[in-house]
Amino acid sequence: LYCLNADTGDLVWKYNAGIGVRSPPVVADGKVYVGDDGSYVACLNADNGNSIWKKWLGGGAVTSSPAIADGKVYVGTFDDNIYCLNASTGSILWQYTTGNHVTSSLAIYDGKVYTGSFAPYIYCLDADNGDLVWRYQMEDGTMFSSPAIYDGKVYMGSADRNIYCLNADTGDFIWSYKTYDYVYVSSPAIADGKVYVGSNDKNMYCLNADTGDFIWKYETDSWVSSSPAVAGNKVYVCSWNGELYCFALFQGHDVGVVSIDNPVSGVAGIFTPEVTVRNFGIYDEAEVPVNMQISKVGSLDVEYNETVYIDIKSGEFTTALFPDWIPDDMQSGHGSIDYTITACTQMATDERPDNDGKT
Repeated sequence: LYCLNADTGDLVWKYNAGIGVRSPPVVADGKVYVGDDGSYVACLNADNGNSIWKKWLGGGAVTSSPAIADGKVYVGTFDDNIYCLNASTGSILWQYTTGNHVTSSLAIYDGKVYTGSFAPYIYCLDADNGDLVWRYQMEDGTMFSSPAIYDGKVYMGSADRNIYCLNADTGDFIWSYKTYDYVYVSSPAIADGKVYVGSNDKNMYCLNADTGDFIWKYETDSWVSSSPAVAGNKVYVCSWNGELYCFALFQGHDVGVVSIDNPVSGVAGIFTPEVTVRNFGIYDEAEVPVNMQISKVGSLDVEYNETVYIDIKSGEFTTALFPDWIPDDMQSGHGSIDYTITACTQMATDERPDNDGKT
């Protein structure tokens, strides 16, 4: 485990656990808490890395991040247990045995401990004594995703491709949203009433935190198994393609063309041009002008120039249909011709013009 100077990157200290360290460390009250693959949880001095205590937890690797609350350390292990330790001494206060590995990190909220396991359950325990408050069974138990708590709700991903939202007090089901692949590694992040989470279907999702309704998604070139991080007005996430992505949490007014769906150049007949438009902003918009221009490749003359007006709610997609177009050369029987097609929104109040158009 390394401690670096945040400004310069210089090494301040390092701690040799003697084995692999996959547990993300947590800093609290001048101490660093971290688990290792040898089934130990260590407490270190945050200033110099000196060991304060080290506790062995029965043989299962500790890959989850410790959670600290009210002088206690909570952690899950590969020996199927959730442990509560005294933060000052490392002594075990209680342990709860689940039905399988506990690799997801724990969340503490309102005197309760929340986590998942491969069992396949989401667990809620009493933080003081480890008694089971409730558990919720999912379709599939493979789970590395960690719970997020927001507004009295628990959010968690699973290998059954779902993102779950449960009542934090009772464990009652509120909603689930099914993606097209596993959501068992990426942990949800909640901000401004929205849930951000990645999936192995290569997408980063944004959902309504209250209803689970789809707001938007962004497709990368590979799995999105990292957990989104929210800072300021932005959300950051990595993909297995090696790229780091940054998204604005919201724009006041932002409507743009997502795709040009028709016409397809070089096909004879009458075309009904259409494009897909999305409202990326936080406001419903009315009478948004969407313009389409079509011209022969290499020509400056615009053969088709039409504008239609659409109403679109925040976060929604809609199709803009344009008047029929019969290419000039099709009418005169000249055969196949290549065209350049450009479509763009022309909203005067748009705050992000870079996503207005497509060609």
